Amino acid sequence: MDDIIFRRATQGVTSPQTGLIVPEDIMVFDTETTGLSKERDDILQFSAIDGAGHTLMNQLFHPVRQRSWPEAERVNQITPQDVADAPLLEDMADNILQLFRSARLIVAYNVRFDYNMLLGNLPPPAARALPYLQAFPCAPRIRCHVALPRCLRRDASSRQPQKAAKTRRVR
Repeated sequence: MDDIIFRRATQGVTSPQTGLIVPEDIMVFDTETTGLSKERDDILQFSAIDGAGHTLMNQLFHPVRQRSWPEAERVNQITPQDVADAPLLEDMADNILQLFRSARLIVAYNVRFDYNMLLGNLPPPAARALPYLQAFPCAPRIRCHVALPRCLRRDASSRQPQKAAKTRRVR
């Protein structure tokens, strides 16, 4: 899986003063869903923390497409009773967008899935307002945690000095 970036032309990744990203500028997010289809399934939970581990949002949502999700329930442990009185995702769309807009570095475990579920579940104006997602190998803007170890290995190997070509000894 490729690393992912959200393009934001006016905003860099590091602080101009220190060259570092402060933990409060990092957002790590995850979704829990009723299934794997952005067209047929619902987001049941959106959670986000900053780089210091502070909770930015941890919200359950009432599904609008599915009434039950036994397979997903075995994985995420979210029951229909858990979300019966929860708000609709569309009612919290602006809050979710604000988190994406304010983060300078966004991290997710399987960002393509979560991002596509947001696109398929947020109301159209909010979905269009999400930052643009583009695949870019080892990009600094957003990391997919699934690909991060591979990317780090590749980065580390690119910093190692190149081995000199073996010379053939002719007798």
